[in-house]
Order: sequence, then C-alpha cells, then structure tokens
Amino acid sequence: MHCKYLSHSYLIEFHLINIVNLKKADDLLKITFAQRRCTYWLNPRLSQQNKPLGLTH
Repeated sequence: MHCKYLSHSYLIEFHLINIVNLKKADDLLKITFAQRRCTYWLNPRLSQQNKPLGLTH
C-alpha cells in the first residue's frame, strides 16, 4: 500500500531524515522507514506511542 496522502509535516520530516541519513542508510533501512511511517499514518495511536525511527537522534 502506498501512502500518497501523508500530511505536509510528515513529508517534511521524512525528507529531512532522508537527507541526514542518506549516506549512512542502506536501501533496506529507507524502505523499512517508509513502511513504518506509512503504518503510523494509517494508525494514529501508534504514532503517539512510538516515535518513528530517526527522530530521536
């Protein structure tokens, strides 16, 4: 499933984190992060309880 309707702030977060991790993250990590962000978008409770990968650095 593709999340095409993520909120603007989510897209900005995703973009900034991609820039920060671009050189040290492999493709699998990027894909996993994208899938997790999609899951958070589909499940608001998860996004409140679990911070997505990369935001705590």
